[in-house]
Amino acid sequence: DELEVRTRLTGMRGASMTAEQRITRRGEELTRLEIGLVMIDAAGRVARIPASMRAAFNRVLAPPRADG
Repeated sequence: DELEVRTRLTGMRGASMTAEQRITRRGEELTRLEIGLVMIDAAGRVARIPASMRAAFNRVLAPPRADG
């Protein structure tokens, strides 16, 4: 079966982002996930999201959903 995965950025802080993923098959939602992502540097330490990336992500940051 073909699955469709849609991801939307829902929040951003200094070194982290949150996203929502919805997985559907033929239009039926199978699952919804809330994901936490953390920026790390090459040594594996938490690092602030660079300003250029923050600006790009802010352009696509989703408004809060009415349906929770």
